[in-house]
Amino acid sequence: MKSGLQLTYGVYRFLSRIYGKLALFHLQWRKRRGKEHEESILQKTGHYTLPRPEGRLIRLHGASVGESAALTPLIRELLRLDPTIRILLTTGTITSGKVIAAALTDRMIHQFAPLDYPKAVEKFYAHWRPDLEIYAESELWANAIFYAKSKNIPLFLVNGRMSAGSARRRAERAGRLTEDLLACFEKIYVQGYDNYRNYGLFAPNHRLQPTENLKWMAQPPPPSVTALQSLLGALQDRPCFCVMSVAPNEFAYFAERFLEVKARLPGALCVFTPRHPDKADEAEVIFQQKKLTTARRSLGKIPDRSTDIYIADTVGEASLWFALCPVTFMGKSVFSPGGGQNPIEPFYAKSVVITGKNTDNFTEIYRDAERFSCVIRTETPKETSDAIFYLLTHKELREKALQNAEALLKFKARGVKSDIADMARNILAVLRRPKR
Repeated sequence: MKSGLQLTYGVYRFLSRIYGKLALFHLQWRKRRGKEHEESILQKTGHYTLPRPEGRLIRLHGASVGESAALTPLIRELLRLDPTIRILLTTGTITSGKVIAAALTDRMIHQFAPLDYPKAVEKFYAHWRPDLEIYAESELWANAIFYAKSKNIPLFLVNGRMSAGSARRRAERAGRLTEDLLACFEKIYVQGYDNYRNYGLFAPNHRLQPTENLKWMAQPPPPSVTALQSLLGALQDRPCFCVMSVAPNEFAYFAERFLEVKARLPGALCVFTPRHPDKADEAEVIFQQKKLTTARRSLGKIPDRSTDIYIADTVGEASLWFALCPVTFMGKSVFSPGGGQNPIEPFYAKSVVITGKNTDNFTEIYRDAERFSCVIRTETPKETSDAIFYLLTHKELREKALQNAEALLKFKARGVKSDIADMARNILAVLRRPKR
């Protein structure tokens, strides 16, 4: 570790030790809000009861559902190439735990990752003793990474993502720390050339390799058939559209857009999913001030003929809303700084995607989607309501966009397969090296 880094990492480690003393209180608070349960609390504080499997163990870590889904094709390839290895997949959310549990094989284990304070991290490594670790996207936990490196555990980063804004902030606040964290990795596979340039501020080019975004092959799990049929029966062919993962500063904006669509298309229904479900009360107040009738998914309600806005304030049901609605506006993209949301899941679900102008977190994905003419970008309120209206009322426009999206998915999948094969071979070659 560079001498100039000592204070920065020293402060981080000091603060993480303090957090460790308060972690249980924080986790219990999250449990009361439905974001943790007893098993996740135990594991996040370093208490594991499942035995470590015999033989070589590769740990892969993704923060939540999207990141862990992106790891799935790589996991399959690793298991195919080496029948002796076992996989430990760690995540940080209970939603991801539920989704992953349905996809586990007899050579895979899912556990919750330890919180990044020294005691929990040390307990995790003492119990699981991974032979190699793979992190996904932007998960850079200093205590865990430096501890693994101190134990000579090889580290890989795959599907690395760092926006230009994030790179600037890291350079200003923790540039040396980021450099030393990335120096711990054998290889850093990043999503395309934009991310390659951003990571290049902190890591030498020989350690970086641009690849396709692994999420192009991360086909989401299908929605509950029972839930989908129930909602379709309730809608009775009403035109419906979804606004997905909406930021609080967009709530009033979409209330106005719905009123404009409804004036031209009576009977329209909006499935509204707030980015944070605990903001649903705030959204509902805004809708009611606009004289819009609402129903809440979290309360077990089903929309009826009088419902204007169906507030989908639950987690883990995005695939249901994409399957239900032929048109989806991806939120957190209307106002700056925004950042946008990943459109790949609605592409798979055959829901036509509209987005606002702020998509900095997924620049290359939207660039490819616009090149294939399978996404509509709007910059003004009128463009937004017009796009929703015309897509809902013109089936031929939706079908053309969906054909283009399917072509894009197939094109990208070919590149991802090649990249995954290369990654898996390199990772297993490092795993088989004699231990130091």
